[in-house]
Amino acid sequence: MQGNVSRIGEDLDHLTETEQAASDAAYEMEINTIGAGLGVLRYAESGDKEALDRVEEDEREFREFHEGYMKGADTPKEREAGREVRALFDRYSDRGREIIEDTDRQTQTIADLDVAFVRIERILIEGIRGNIDFTKTNSLAKNQQATELEAKAAEVNALFEIHIQQPTPERKD
Repeated sequence: MQGNVSRIGEDLDHLTETEQAASDAAYEMEINTIGAGLGVLRYAESGDKEALDRVEEDEREFREFHEGYMKGADTPKEREAGREVRALFDRYSDRGREIIEDTDRQTQTIADLDVAFVRIERILIEGIRGNIDFTKTNSLAKNQQATELEAKAAEVNALFEIHIQQPTPERKD
């Protein structure tokens, strides 16, 4: 009888340790999920490359804690829960990568547009206005047209700058 009581005590200790380890792993996975999401949002907001490091670190840690959880999952229900959590995290992570890629594309598009605006301005000032022959009778009309085009280009550029600096629904100041 003493041996059975001792085995029951050992089994209870093992169960408690296993349950605590699973609970700890689940808690850490939750922290890493939140951390990865915050890193994605921080990168989308600021373009801060350190935020990407945080995302990578949190995703790596999530995988480590998930692996530990799965090693300790003794029942089919626990294993199924672990697989489901991993599948959900993978989808969450994929969406985060899409946000990062969208941010990178938007940043590149903005840079490309900025270069285009500078080229347009240079063409208008140096190429068109610089080549107007003011000795001809239509030179003032050409100069007026070039000035109007330059003003419209500057207006479009200003509106674009205002647009990209406005808070979005996700990012209100």
